[in-house]
Amino acid sequence: MMWSVTSVKTRLLLLIAAGLLAGAARPSGGKGKSERAKAGDKTKQTSGDKTPAATLPGSPPADGKAIRVAVLELGTLGMSNDERRSLEMLLRNSIATIEGYAVVPLADIQMALSDPKNLAVAQCGGGPDCAVQIGRVVGADRVVFGTLSTIGDAFSLNLRVMDVKLGKELAREQSRTSGNRNVLIPEVRLSAYRLVAPDKIRGYLEIVSSVDGVDIEINGQKVGTTPLAAPVPVIPGDQVVVARRAGFTEFQKEFHLVAFERVKLRLDLGKAPDGAPAASP
Repeated sequence: MMWSVTSVKTRLLLLIAAGLLAGAARPSGGKGKSERAKAGDKTKQTSGDKTPAATLPGSPPADGKAIRVAVLELGTLGMSNDERRSLEMLLRNSIATIEGYAVVPLADIQMALSDPKNLAVAQCGGGPDCAVQIGRVVGADRVVFGTLSTIGDAFSLNLRVMDVKLGKELAREQSRTSGNRNVLIPEVRLSAYRLVAPDKIRGYLEIVSSVDGVDIEINGQKVGTTPLAAPVPVIPGDQVVVARRAGFTEFQKEFHLVAFERVKLRLDLGKAPDGAPAASP
């Protein structure tokens, strides 16, 4: 595949559209019904409300400089150019939200490849070596490239990230999904994190209790005592939440949390009845 050069006017239109897509492409709180059912309220003690999480936590590189990432034009099969551009912009915007990372502007890449002195690089034909060459031309630390394909309602996403300085592959992400094209939005965002910052993928638990002074454990680790000042970041997956306070019945809830979502968990602890075992302090 040869990475193409577009006109300056098209570059400007794409940059404007990228800003609009950043807001429009955020997944809504109505997604994830299967997960909501797992975390649903059977005892009127929990709520399965889910909303997209805020910017994920993370630390920038030790030297304080952001890692520059160039996202190259993706190869496509069964997808229009407009759809490809939209998903590429979503991929760039997703990486740009990760603390410690900066995305090389699309216009900078296109202008560098349109420079006659970089003609050989612009015509290098694609692949990992070509991606590294382009990364060096645009001053990137990492380069992301790959393909998007669709057959009917099935979608395939194949992405790779290269270290420009070392010229070696750091990671690759392959995912398949099906449904309408909106399912690609959360999949592309998750793939962006898996590629460049898998350690920063988080979900959030917002825990609200009717009683103060309740010790909260998540997956066997104490995370605080109610009232908690902020949602608790956790690694997505199966969760076990236990709440204890002396003189009250112990609360325990198991459910599944998906990436980038926030679950509000409501705890309505009751007094332990006379003669019944109460939670230990």
